[in-house]
Amino acid sequence: MSSLQGKHIVVTRAPHQNQSLIELLEAQQAIHVVYPCIDIAPPEDTTQLDAALQQLEQFDWLALTSSNTVYALHQRLTALGIQWPDAFPIIACIGPKTADIAAEMLGGRVLTLSEGFTAKDLASALSRMKAGDMGRIFLPQSEIARPELAQTLEQMGCHVTVVTAYRTICGTGGDNVIALLKASQIDGWTFASPSAVRNCLKRLENEGASEQTIEEALQIPCFCIGPTTASAASKCSFQTIVSAERYTAEGLVTTVKQYFERETS
Repeated sequence: MSSLQGKHIVVTRAPHQNQSLIELLEAQQAIHVVYPCIDIAPPEDTTQLDAALQQLEQFDWLALTSSNTVYALHQRLTALGIQWPDAFPIIACIGPKTADIAAEMLGGRVLTLSEGFTAKDLASALSRMKAGDMGRIFLPQSEIARPELAQTLEQMGCHVTVVTAYRTICGTGGDNVIALLKASQIDGWTFASPSAVRNCLKRLENEGASEQTIEEALQIPCFCIGPTTASAASKCSFQTIVSAERYTAEGLVTTVKQYFERETS
């Protein structure tokens, strides 16, 4: 019997990203609670993004730091009626998951240059290449992306076009988490980004959760992908924070399972 059997675990990922995590939890006999705390939206002004997408032939490389970027590009390309060019030379990705989604949604020549899961990892991988082999790089990112990757590429002598591809916004919909909290039927939170942590509390407040309910929510164990997410959980006053060793949905569920195995042993 799985240590997660009957455990109510909250999935806070965006709707377009949560299916794999839900399936992994179900495989462990957990009860998933859907509570999207983030979603993505186009930039308020799409002028720069649209211009770059309409002139893709000017770039030698596309650098992708997340599956959200792939999803955002696909949405905008569809809105503009633009077909991704098969001849686009190289798409460089962080992690195999982003590469898989890029191959599915964009196609072309996709390389996983970094097995790590941060922009710093991709910058490190790219820095080992010759700038002359890379040339002009298209770097679409989140509105709140850190500047390290662009700075590293520019220091190498590359010409980098940085464009905001999407905004991270607060999610909506899902299950009645406040009612479940009041009934003591939440056993764990899962967070894959700092924005999800912050927006979780924002959603609870906006939806009328009492101070006592929010305090109780902060006592429930939260399971985080990555140190930045764990740091955000700490700053938001979550009391029990467990970080996944592997920054994937599989790694996250393994971490949740191991936690409850220790709790029941």
